[in-house]
Amino acid sequence: MLVKLKHLQLHSLAIKGSIPNSIASLKSLIQLDLAKNKIDQAIPSALCELVNLQECDLSENGLSGRIPFEINRLVNLKSLSLNSNKLSGRIPISLYHLRNLEVLNLADNSFGGTISEEVGQLKRLTKLTLSSNNFGGEIPSAIGRLSNLRVLEIGANCLSGKLPKEVGNLLSLESLALYDNNLSGPLPSELGNLENLLFLNLVNNSFQGNIPGELGNLINLNTMALSHNRLSGAIPAELGSLLRLQGLYLNNNDLLLENIPEHVLELRNRGVGLKL
Repeated sequence: MLVKLKHLQLHSLAIKGSIPNSIASLKSLIQLDLAKNKIDQAIPSALCELVNLQECDLSENGLSGRIPFEINRLVNLKSLSLNSNKLSGRIPISLYHLRNLEVLNLADNSFGGTISEEVGQLKRLTKLTLSSNNFGGEIPSAIGRLSNLRVLEIGANCLSGKLPKEVGNLLSLESLALYDNNLSGPLPSELGNLENLLFLNLVNNSFQGNIPGELGNLINLNTMALSHNRLSGAIPAELGSLLRLQGLYLNNNDLLLENIPEHVLELRNRGVGLKL
């Protein structure tokens, strides 16, 4: 019987129409995958009756409207993927009560408002992807409490203010993408704490001041992209010690290029993509 159904996987079937309220009858459902269809209209609050749900993937559809406030009823939810839809409004404060959430992907929608300090309550998050929306305001310092976070992507939004030094507490972080925003101020030296970081993309912001020499501590870094900012001063020689680096992009800043450290120039000899 359908009431005992635990896994419903209907992705990539060109399904049209809306999600019916009758979905609430699937009380045993653990996994709901309706990704890559043509489902439209709003996410029904009836979906929030699926209290056993652990994985919900509604990505790449035509869903519109807001995330239901009742989302906090999904107390067992570990993964929520709503990316690539037409959703809008603010992230409901109730969503931050999903303490078991490990993956939250809201990219490629029209969400707005600010990112609440309440995000720091999602202690189990490993992936937070909010890119390509209309989020404004500052990045909350509480984001530094997400000690399990491996991916933080908030590119292509309207964020402003400084990059909080608390980001340096995210010691498990592998990817940090904050490109195409209005972030400013200095790059915090605490970024050098992120020794597991593989990918750093801060392109097209208004960061100012020197590039911290502490970025030379990012021993696993594959790509450092700091282009199109207002960074100034000398390029730190420490960047030449990044042995796993494959791309270093510092162009379109106000850096001093007369006396580039030899160790940095030698990166080209190692096959590193270098734009200064």
